[in-house]
Amino acid sequence: MGEHERPDLAVLRRDGTLAAVLMVSASTEGMDPVLWIMKPEKTAAVSGLA
Repeated sequence: MGEHERPDLAVLRRDGTLAAVLMVSASTEGMDPVLWIMKPEKTAAVSGLA
């Protein structure tokens, strides 16, 4: 991912509760690794994005 690029985010919920965050960055050259955050302590840190 370039210095100024931001990944796209998908928020996954289970029964109304944040369950996971998926991050992916893609360009004409391909897709960077897809990253999942599922650990409750870490999803709590990004819950304001949801």
